[in-house]
Amino acid sequence: MRDSAQVLTMEEMADSAEAVRKYEMSKSPTGAIIRTLIVPGWGQFYCENYFRSVLFFGGAVSLGAGIVWNNNKFNEYQDLFDGLEDDDPLKDTYKTKKEFYRDQRDQLGFYLVGVYILAAVDAYVGAHIYDFDVGDDLSVGIMPNRFGSVSVGISFSW
Repeated sequence: MRDSAQVLTMEEMADSAEAVRKYEMSKSPTGAIIRTLIVPGWGQFYCENYFRSVLFFGGAVSLGAGIVWNNNKFNEYQDLFDGLEDDDPLKDTYKTKKEFYRDQRDQLGFYLVGVYILAAVDAYVGAHIYDFDVGDDLSVGIMPNRFGSVSVGISFSW
């Protein structure tokens, strides 16, 4: 092992820089984001995070169905509202209901945008840490110490 106080030669620095340049990630973060923006959850599926893929896809489909349902109800009450005379007592009721369904539709649209953003960020991070080695090199244990009490120990090995 090299002492940290030693100076690297130009050849050694070039070799280490070449080793860094040769590393290629298995999963493309850009590809994961593009897939997720096309279909939420596809980027997670690409990064082999299947459970999160189902969650994001299910969330997007559920929100999309809610948007369609609320839009249909809004259109229904809009048509009823437009068909009434100005002095009809149901006009205020229909106006309140159509505004309610419009607000619900718009709110679900904002939630859907949030799901897309969250899914894109998750896919990007998932692609970056896909190659991260999670081995048995780190362990945490509870053990007695020399004073007779219990202590937590962390060990690293490489």
